[in-house]
Amino acid sequence: MYNTIVIILMALLVALSTGLAATTIAPSTDERQSSHPPLCSRAAITSPRISQPLEQKTARPAAKIYADHCSSADLAALGGNDLINYLKTHSRDCLSDVLWTFDDNMPAIFTNQNMQTVLKAIEALVPTYDGTNTTGLHQLWFFVRIGYYHAFYEDEIPSFNEETIRAHVSASKAFAASAHFYDLNDEAANILDDWFTVADQDQVRQHHLVEVKRVLSGLTSERAASNAQLRAYNRVFFLIFRGIVNRDQGFMDALGRDPDIVDILLQATGYDFLYPDNEYLLENAIRELGRLAAVDALEETVIAALLSILPKYERLSRPFMVLVENLENRVNCESWNICRNVLESEITARAFPYTYRFDDGAIVFETSLDLETVQPLYYAAKEVKAQFHRLLETDESVAGDVNDVLYIKIYGTRAEYEQFQWYLFNLNTNNGGIYIEQDATFYTYQRTRDESIFTLEELFRHEYVHYLAGRFLHPGLWGQTNIYQDCRLPWLDEGLAEFLAGSTSAQGVPVRQSMVSGIANDETRLDTKQIFQSCYSDGFKFYRYGSLFFNFMHQQQRTPLLELLDEIRHGNTAGYDALIASWSADSQMAFEYDAFLAEQIALLEQLINPITSFLWPAASTSDNAAEIENALQRINALQRIDGGLYLDCQSVATQLNPRFGCTGSLSVPAPFSDDRGASNEYLNT
Repeated sequence: MYNTIVIILMALLVALSTGLAATTIAPSTDERQSSHPPLCSRAAITSPRISQPLEQKTARPAAKIYADHCSSADLAALGGNDLINYLKTHSRDCLSDVLWTFDDNMPAIFTNQNMQTVLKAIEALVPTYDGTNTTGLHQLWFFVRIGYYHAFYEDEIPSFNEETIRAHVSASKAFAASAHFYDLNDEAANILDDWFTVADQDQVRQHHLVEVKRVLSGLTSERAASNAQLRAYNRVFFLIFRGIVNRDQGFMDALGRDPDIVDILLQATGYDFLYPDNEYLLENAIRELGRLAAVDALEETVIAALLSILPKYERLSRPFMVLVENLENRVNCESWNICRNVLESEITARAFPYTYRFDDGAIVFETSLDLETVQPLYYAAKEVKAQFHRLLETDESVAGDVNDVLYIKIYGTRAEYEQFQWYLFNLNTNNGGIYIEQDATFYTYQRTRDESIFTLEELFRHEYVHYLAGRFLHPGLWGQTNIYQDCRLPWLDEGLAEFLAGSTSAQGVPVRQSMVSGIANDETRLDTKQIFQSCYSDGFKFYRYGSLFFNFMHQQQRTPLLELLDEIRHGNTAGYDALIASWSADSQMAFEYDAFLAEQIALLEQLINPITSFLWPAASTSDNAAEIENALQRINALQRIDGGLYLDCQSVATQLNPRFGCTGSLSVPAPFSDDRGASNEYLNT
């Protein structure tokens, strides 16, 4: 029995201008630092910057011996002194590995009773605090920090009650009064770091303006030599940021009664010992100084302070741009030559001087990179697109999609991305790149090995998958339909993007070495249920697990995977939920996935990160679509297909990189025609 399958030879697209080398023709066998913003919302405000992740592994005192195993199940069963003892006898790093990831045990752990128990224990320990962690104070503050974090993001943990808030304020004031509050050592700085994070809550910030000013004014070159001290210092800017943006009235009132905060932040903008390695802290000081203008009693003084330092900075420099952000709507922009239309023109000319239009305008690059650097990205898109359509088994866009043109803006450096992206497009830069479906545009930057574990090509491939998914998989705009609610799709969107970032032209979609390397280094691993429950607030860890889950399903259970993708494509939220519920309860699937992970980790040294291979136009020998069609019919590799392969080749692009495309059909024998996964394997043979 034979069934006919219509195929599109996406990888048979090569340059028409100088022809085709037949030996390179093969049917196509059909990333993180990247990000969707939470539900793809634009950034209305700019937050303080960081130079490294604020969540750091912390140094343990050499003399302290901790238990080496933590579990949320253990913590969920504890209360009172047992809970306190557990926290004190397990390291912060051990606790961090289990508490950041929300699971079914978290609601039993972060109760009002447990929060109050820990806060009261903190207050009792403060008199013995000596600037070190000998009493386990750090782990207790960390527990409180994670409690607030999950209460903010997870519906299962309601906001803490007034009694908990009072216990928090009492413990926080006691710690702030300690003689060792601002000791000059890394342990004290790490504890202070978590304390400031915990103090960054409504109804609490207002009690600690004195400590904010103390740390801002107390930074010295000696303290700046310590990364731990700098992290604690930087937390102050986040506290000011959230207090004002969240309109914490108690904190706003405290600021309005204390004009000294303006002079202290102005002083912080002049810490020249932070330049150049920690210039971001000078920018943060400028940014939060400007934010104080939102406090009516301080606005006039703040504007004068900002204008006093504007002449100090080079035009379009990062500090200059931060100043402009805060001044443009508060002063006469023409008088100070900071009007937005002028600056946008200057920045665009600098950041995006070149425009490359591929496929007769269907893919548009705007960048400062030369064409030789951009060409491999274009061909990478062809590899990814071919594998994407083979996975979905369709090349028809979803109903209502209008994004037939993709715009790609690539900054020449990470510094320019951070410097201009928020100003030009009102988007955050705490990512390696971002796709905005409403604009059919994704943004990224060229990066060095020191700046990212992923290459520009890997990131490009990842973001291009987001574009394809929006056009061919997801009905409606990203984040704006019911299926996006309740963290249903982060694992799928990011896992699919990381998976297909490994697309090749002739070897399918192999497992990526960079994904497996990350998993091999994880102290704890996500199981299948945890993968499906992952939210963007959980960080990037689930990206690699989602990627390997797609590899697993694609290799071993492709038909069920396609059924899931069909439910999404048809907008069937109930069908999707039913499949995920079934998979979550499937112990055999979980076992096989774990075995698959173990197998890939064992093969780690043999794995690769695919790099695009393509034929440069100058290597071709024919520019006639009919000749190419005849050549394809003669290829021995295709002649062994029963029933023959009949192709129709046409020109599909005539400008930059002129191209042809071929469509056709072939007959596939049973059992391949009866199983979608098997049919895919047949095309690979």
